[in-house]
Amino acid sequence: MFPTNSLIFLICVLSFHSSITQAQKVIEGVSGSELDTGWTLINGALVMFMQAGFAFLEAGSVRSKNVANILLKTVMSVAISTMSFYCIGYGLAFGDTKTETRNGFYGNGSFFLLGDESLHVFFFQWSFAAVASTIVSGAVAERTNLSAFFMCSFLMTSFVYAPVAHWMWSTTGWLSPFNKEMFRVGTVGVVDFAGGVVVHYVGGICGLVGAIMVGPRIGRFVNGKAIPIDGHNKTLVLLGGLILWFGWYGFNAGSTTALSNGLSLISSYASTNTTIAAASGAIMSMFWSCLKSGQYDLTESLNGCLAACVGITPICAFVQPWASVIVGATSALVYFFGVFVLESCYVDDPCVAVPIHAFCGAWGVFLGGLFATKEQIIKLYSLDSDLSVYGLFYSGNWEMVAVNIFGIVIIGLWVAFSSVIMFYFIDLTIGLRVPAEDELVGLDHKYGGSAFNVEDEEYGYSATMKSQRSGGQTTKSGGGSSRHRNVY
Repeated sequence: MFPTNSLIFLICVLSFHSSITQAQKVIEGVSGSELDTGWTLINGALVMFMQAGFAFLEAGSVRSKNVANILLKTVMSVAISTMSFYCIGYGLAFGDTKTETRNGFYGNGSFFLLGDESLHVFFFQWSFAAVASTIVSGAVAERTNLSAFFMCSFLMTSFVYAPVAHWMWSTTGWLSPFNKEMFRVGTVGVVDFAGGVVVHYVGGICGLVGAIMVGPRIGRFVNGKAIPIDGHNKTLVLLGGLILWFGWYGFNAGSTTALSNGLSLISSYASTNTTIAAASGAIMSMFWSCLKSGQYDLTESLNGCLAACVGITPICAFVQPWASVIVGATSALVYFFGVFVLESCYVDDPCVAVPIHAFCGAWGVFLGGLFATKEQIIKLYSLDSDLSVYGLFYSGNWEMVAVNIFGIVIIGLWVAFSSVIMFYFIDLTIGLRVPAEDELVGLDHKYGGSAFNVEDEEYGYSATMKSQRSGGQTTKSGGGSSRHRNVY
């Protein structure tokens, strides 16, 4: 009699073979363009998942009395920037449908996606725009009016971020390597493959302006001295950071928006370089923080990892793996320098968003002028094979360095100028900052509801305030709490 186990094994083998055969038939029936579309959609979803990373990281970086507020800001930042990008931003960034008015400075069509069937492109680019908006949230955390931030998300996505995306990534942008028809600065343009400047630098500079205009948190600087205000949960910070690292593969490798025509190799470079740079940045930060304080620091090691991810973002597709080690390590050092500069200037950034995103985003684009390889630049941007403008260390040509620096400066000026106008308008109409008493008690009290089911006294509420809110009697519970208490 045929053994039962052998029969089961045979059935499994035959089923597996049948599944493989069917899968091969499906793959053979998929065209290159369909595969590229699927690749773009999957990576757009990965970038969207980074919002969970931002939520965890920012929630852990603030005090427990502000957690629900920062989480609500993250959710609404995505929702509001979505509507902003759908209505206005995508058209200004990539709407080049009206030939007679095409220009290098802003798009002129595809508003509300009318007449545009490239929905996978919209989806992918939307995920990037949402990240830029969320970066601002961390820089102005714990003291900003929630309604003011909502308006900031809408205006920033439409009128600050979108023009830069057009300049750098559209087929007509005046700084874009993809521009083959109209005026473009330099032989190649400003090379920013995955958004070191377009997303991170723009979000970081906007956050810097916001942090300056809203002012520091109460107690952050006392008598000219910076007083650390630690976040309440390093576990959340670590989880958020690792989710961001994971999502970065969609951010960087997915920016090819295709796998066909040899672009799978570019994606492979992007993934590998992102991994190596992140590891290099984490190790450098760990040792640097140990030199400063005499002990290893979890938060600083993670911040160094994220700084390296930002630094490698604009150039991950066209540098060699050995260069990504240098990019990651130096980006971590740039992060520490950025923290020092902000504290010296009395700028309060609770989530260190500005040093990580603005400083390291610009640094990565600068390094692209040094390390960009000829073959990958030609492949990625469909340039002539006799190209003489690529990384200085290979070509001896300074043009790419100079053009990239020009792009950093001009985009920085634009974002700073437009952000000042935006935040001034918001402050004039809504008001940027919450009242001091709300800030001291915690923004969850009034602008989002408590994130934790514990006694209100834990968050600075008095028993009287609780009684007034509930309309009933309250009693104080005895005993201590194992939760971290806030320092006001």
